[in-house]
Amino acid sequence: MIQLTRFYWCDERLICPTGDVLQIGIANLDACMALRKQWPSVHFFGLEASRRNARKFGATRAALADADRPVTLHLGKKRYEHSTLRQVGNCQRSESVRGMTLTSILDWLQIAKIDLLLSNCEGAEIYLLRQLATDVGQRVRQACVALHCSHVQFYSRQTLDTALCPLTEGWDMDFRTPQGLEYVLLRRIGETP
Repeated sequence: MIQLTRFYWCDERLICPTGDVLQIGIANLDACMALRKQWPSVHFFGLEASRRNARKFGATRAALADADRPVTLHLGKKRYEHSTLRQVGNCQRSESVRGMTLTSILDWLQIAKIDLLLSNCEGAEIYLLRQLATDVGQRVRQACVALHCSHVQFYSRQTLDTALCPLTEGWDMDFRTPQGLEYVLLRRIGETP
């Protein structure tokens, strides 16, 4: 395992030097910079729901969703309070953003198979976990996902457990809690370096 940042890590054996990496939800470019330092020729794609953050980080503006349709992004006072899943108490305003499923995102970006998916999408990871349990999961070798059922509660632990349960058969799971925030690394069983 290689530690990319204090939050993100991956199985470096599953990264092709010219492979594809997708980050959904970009709070900073630390993971991207660590990936580019380790594998300079990796193809990096960034997706960010917030208009301001997408512009700031040079990411494509769209949000992970449960269906291909416009969704409402609730903008909180702090970046970790932005969410398309539900409005939190500190909602300042909202904006509409293009919502896409993981299948649509990969097809739109013309990614056949992704080596690493990084996700910190403030609650919408529930959609990601559910979608990884479907056919699109075969296109993802590994995913490092921020979970939001403790620090900022966008959903309950029961909702998270229900989303993770179908993944127990096809994925290895490794949980960590850097700075009290919960993350999971999912590695598809049977993927070879």
